[in-house]
Amino acid sequence: MLPRLAFRCQVLLGGMGLLLAGEALGQSPNIPQFGVVSATYRDLNGDQDPFPDTGETGRLVLRLRNGQFAFTGAALVLSSTDPEVDCISEWKVVIGDLAPGQIVEVGSLDPLIPGFAFKVAASLASLSGADPARIDLCVRLLSDQSPPISAPYCFFLPADLDLPGGATPTWIAGPDDVPGTTDDGTLLESFDADRDGDGLFTVNDTFRLADAGTGLVEHGTYMRAVEPPGGSVFSAVRCNGYYLDDEVHCMLDPDYPMDWHLHCPPGATNCPNAESSGCSDHLPGSACTYATPADGRKASSPPNSLHMGVHFAGHDSLWDTTRLRSLAAYRSGPINLTPLPRPGDLTLSMFHIVDLMDDVGTIGIGRLPCVDCGDVQIQIDGLPDPAADDWGPWEKLVPFQNVYDHVPAAFSAYGAGNYCVSTPTDAGAAPPAPYGFHETLCFPQGAWSSCGSVRGTAIDAGSRCDGPGLLDPSGSGVWVETRFDLSPFLGQRIRIRWIANTWVLDDFTPHYNAAGGTWAGSPDDDGWWIDDIRISGVITSQTTPVPDSRPPGVGSCPVVCTDIDGDGYGAPAAPVCPGGPGQDCDDLRDDIHPGAPEGCNRIDNDCDGVPAPDETDDDFDGESECQGDCNDADYSIGPGRSEQNDGRDNQCPGDPGYGLIDEIDSPIRLSNTVRLFGFGQFQATAYQVVRSGRADFSTDCTVFSISIGILDDPATPAVGEAFHYVARPTAPHVGSWGYNSSRIERVFACVP
Repeated sequence: MLPRLAFRCQVLLGGMGLLLAGEALGQSPNIPQFGVVSATYRDLNGDQDPFPDTGETGRLVLRLRNGQFAFTGAALVLSSTDPEVDCISEWKVVIGDLAPGQIVEVGSLDPLIPGFAFKVAASLASLSGADPARIDLCVRLLSDQSPPISAPYCFFLPADLDLPGGATPTWIAGPDDVPGTTDDGTLLESFDADRDGDGLFTVNDTFRLADAGTGLVEHGTYMRAVEPPGGSVFSAVRCNGYYLDDEVHCMLDPDYPMDWHLHCPPGATNCPNAESSGCSDHLPGSACTYATPADGRKASSPPNSLHMGVHFAGHDSLWDTTRLRSLAAYRSGPINLTPLPRPGDLTLSMFHIVDLMDDVGTIGIGRLPCVDCGDVQIQIDGLPDPAADDWGPWEKLVPFQNVYDHVPAAFSAYGAGNYCVSTPTDAGAAPPAPYGFHETLCFPQGAWSSCGSVRGTAIDAGSRCDGPGLLDPSGSGVWVETRFDLSPFLGQRIRIRWIANTWVLDDFTPHYNAAGGTWAGSPDDDGWWIDDIRISGVITSQTTPVPDSRPPGVGSCPVVCTDIDGDGYGAPAAPVCPGGPGQDCDDLRDDIHPGAPEGCNRIDNDCDGVPAPDETDDDFDGESECQGDCNDADYSIGPGRSEQNDGRDNQCPGDPGYGLIDEIDSPIRLSNTVRLFGFGQFQATAYQVVRSGRADFSTDCTVFSISIGILDDPATPAVGEAFHYVARPTAPHVGSWGYNSSRIERVFACVP
């Protein structure tokens, strides 16, 4: 027979309040699920060339590639915030239905057919063909699906240029390495060629080209951040919102690890990876290495590929990982793009598998962006002289096929002082640049973290990318092909880099395996593999366009109503809009326009310049009057606020403790058979706890006076009976005992 055990009873005191931890930012990637394959421009009143020139009005045709989702009722809308665009006179083209992966031509160069048209400002001017002016444009997809207006896909057109007269570019020899054949002009990097003839596969073999302009033979290389933020040409700075904690947090690993290396077959002896500088972050009994494990073969075309990641001797490929607090890149050698492209030229394609830490992996805290992220960037030589180089800042390339699948984590995902992510400091100072450096690997810009599959065996295992996939010849792994349009860089001398950052998990852990637990041997942090990079339209020497010398075109902007959200009001304002001449202050939301009813959302819905008075948060506590803040002049008083010992009621109507002053609004908890805790109150310095064998506290009371919200009570109730407890603060203010179940303030006969 089991003995009857005495037990203690936990009593909830006052109004019960639930304090929730700050919810992690859980957003889907804020990136469009389509891409612009190419853009074709022709003017209506100028020199009829493919460049928007000063003062011209021209037409634009876009080839659009849809992603993995079907759309109905689709239309594409064109917009620009570029001051060199006077107006967009034709801004919307109806598409209809879009199937997954479908490529469709949107618009027409014929002014009699619906299309896109815009006018270039008279102030536009290109000073050099190697650093020309640009026209910045964005498109959004409207559809019947949610969201009805997509995130923007932005691109640019080189402007105020003419094609070089009399130029006859010479194509590089193609992959067959034989000049004068059909593959000339195509640059293929498969990481499989020993181009310097030393019998080894090294980074010096990659993108190895002889340049007829400089007379040099140049090749690919690795780039590592080598100094703290802001201290060198290639260093790192924290992304917007993260802050430095005692000047040590949000910093890169001072060893500046390099994970990029050539990924050769298991057991290869001709792949030393000396340029990667080794890995000293070993595990007990297992060396960190660049040598491929027996089950880790990866190459879209064997034998080799490029890998950002490290391996561990004696472990299988599940222990492949990336090192933390790092920022590193692989950079191509210089590449000269033709100014006179053939059909199919000026495209960059590559096969890759990306398996970096994000919400798809083991983070396990809801839907988050990536914390380890990678992208592709481009750099332009600013001098038209083919014999000299002046490399400009790096800028992000945006793919049109198998687009970026995530966005880097914003500071609000985990808190501004923790788990930082960084961005390189060599991308110029154009906005966004909150710390003086243009952000390329920060929220909300796109990046990859889950594209393709490391261990998939079916070609549709593309993770977050659309595919189609290519099965690795080993039978394990699925590659996807990403493609970019390089036509905006027509005639330029460029370099391309593949760059990735990894987050600050803490100040000392070198990689996920060293963190132990479920982090060690995880399948979700294997790194980034790249293979078969192909660039079309490559020539042997730089041949740039030249600035346009014609006088500005003549024309004016017609009056049109540009109303993207369909609410009847335009941006800019136009008298021909159905709603009237008022300016729509947010043309992406149909609930915001002149005369719209104000909502309790702290947004200026009616476009009068200010939200409604009851929508403002005057005390900056996170709630406005229309959201229930009963005292918007006092930060300590608001809906759902925890009571504090200040002699005031900190809560609002509807809260369980409203009407009481300084009551304990958290439950007394029992940690063992002796200790009671959990009833501490902010600013309270003394408490009174009463124990009774009766639930109404009419008799049998014991009073404890304590200075902290913890009580050790060794007494035990008799078998079959219970102890009941109530608590309140007594200093500096004597608080209430709280409400009973009838919502009447408690008064106890035996309590003094």
